[in-house]
Amino acid sequence: MWGISHEDRIEVKSGIKSPWRDRSNEQTTSRKRAKWVNIKEGKVNGLFHIIKIREYCDYVEEHLRHVEESWMTLREKCQKMRFVYDDYTYWSIDHMVKEHDMSKLSPEEFIQYQRNFFPVKEGDPKALFVPTDEQNQIEKDAAKAGFKEAWEHHKSANGHHWQNWTKNEPYYNPYEAECHCVCMVIDWMAMGLKFGDTAESYYEGHKDEIKLPEWAVTFIHEIFEALKVSTAINQQPSCNGGRIAMKEGETK
Repeated sequence: MWGISHEDRIEVKSGIKSPWRDRSNEQTTSRKRAKWVNIKEGKVNGLFHIIKIREYCDYVEEHLRHVEESWMTLREKCQKMRFVYDDYTYWSIDHMVKEHDMSKLSPEEFIQYQRNFFPVKEGDPKALFVPTDEQNQIEKDAAKAGFKEAWEHHKSANGHHWQNWTKNEPYYNPYEAECHCVCMVIDWMAMGLKFGDTAESYYEGHKDEIKLPEWAVTFIHEIFEALKVSTAINQQPSCNGGRIAMKEGETK
């Protein structure tokens, strides 16, 4: 095999033409006519699975960055609310933000979420091969079966979901429910950065199905109102372990 390229080795061994090789002189329609190797065989289509997994990882990373950004916004807008000026609640929420949605990387959720939200499917422009209807159905069935259990696991593992923290009241720590409630709003804000809406608009559109205690409804509306206010602040280091203190009435 000495003297031949890596692409030629792949073609000789597998009988399948390399997708990375320069084929500018060949008809592009030949790729579209190629049959996708059966999913169960786990051959060439593994490359496409990796592409979809990478897309899902990018999506999770984007959401986590939006969560961090939303927490920064909340700290700025809600500086007069206890969960910001009180050290215990502040650092509790900060810790929760850093661990936000970590279960999405777990064996119980990772592939199940990827298959549900970023499935291998026909018509994807990044596909190297065209799956058959049967293979499409295999993917859909696998995604549907796995996601239901993964979603239940996700809710039970993440306190920012209202289905989780509202069931655990009353907490031993009187401020724990408040921290989870704030993280719930942060999650809504982060999704709003992705889809172009706000935490308030999301809640108003789903409040019939979101079952919150009365105090929480009042609390999140206070946050919504604070988010509407444009504050001019100056950030200066404080003496509380490196946290940022914010002064009103001054520009950045």
